[in-house]
Amino acid sequence: MHLIGFPYELGKNLKHPHPWWGVRMQFNQRQLSQTNFPAVKEMFQESFSIPLEDLLLSWTERSKKNSIGIFAEGKLAGFVIASYHRSSGASLYIDYFALNPEFRGKGVGTNLLLELVTKCYDSNGSIHLYPERDDLIPWYERNGFRKTHGGYYVFHSYSTRAQHAVHQMLGLS
Repeated sequence: MHLIGFPYELGKNLKHPHPWWGVRMQFNQRQLSQTNFPAVKEMFQESFSIPLEDLLLSWTERSKKNSIGIFAEGKLAGFVIASYHRSSGASLYIDYFALNPEFRGKGVGTNLLLELVTKCYDSNGSIHLYPERDDLIPWYERNGFRKTHGGYYVFHSYSTRAQHAVHQMLGLS
């Protein structure tokens, strides 16, 4: 099941696109590779107040299948670096989720997050993350994540009463 997907066209459903967008912009996603690392590193340094060594560790340990770049006109527009925790292979951990500021608030990040959530739901898994900034918490909550007692945010594919409502809201069940 796929709710939304890539390629994703920015401005496609907008009545009044922003003038600086010019023509519609096409986004594609693909797995991140070593050739993408310099652009990922640059965006990481612009987006996070975390030591670069943390990125290097996450990059090395990442799930190549689930670490995804979003590309617009061949340039990196955003990325997700994700990994599986050794103790629970079905739990995907989003280490870093970054989007170029020029594309924030346009549905590009939401589209990618919902792709991950849909894959998680289809595979009966879960996704865990710690938001870098408090202002992102409402966005994660709108997209099906809830805060745990441990302080991190989680999306579960299994259906509790509360999670079933989230699945319905997202069009998953």
